[in-house]
Amino acid sequence: MRVPRSGSYRVFLIWIALTLGMTACSMVQVAPYDPNTMDSLQSIDQHIDKLYLTMLTLPEQKRTYQHFSSDYLNLQVMIRALVRMQQYRDNNAETLKQSQLLAKLWAQGMHLHQKKGVLPDFMIRLRQSQYQRLLATMMKGESYKPRS
Repeated sequence: MRVPRSGSYRVFLIWIALTLGMTACSMVQVAPYDPNTMDSLQSIDQHIDKLYLTMLTLPEQKRTYQHFSSDYLNLQVMIRALVRMQQYRDNNAETLKQSQLLAKLWAQGMHLHQKKGVLPDFMIRLRQSQYQRLLATMMKGESYKPRS
């Protein structure tokens, strides 16, 4: 048996569908893709990789902080520049947080090496892995942003 549908019933169904559709699709503004950010992330990634690979080629006793202090400083400058770049982009809170986390981790790692004097293989590989994961996540996030 078929139930007759009045015009007000159809209007009610349309109203329900529109209400559900509007609440399910709230729009979140995100900064557009920035090729400069992607270039910076790739450059930082390459420099960190080179630093740790270079350390691994040396005997542990030669992996002193003093030997690598200029590399640490150069990378710190690059990372701090990335943080500043993200601070000036609108709707960019997530990338800014990730950049600040990268800067914090880098400063901690630099301080740890300075304090310990030398780094063993396991610590180098651990740091390498941490930075690779964080930077890969940041690059993926940037690549998913809308192109303007």
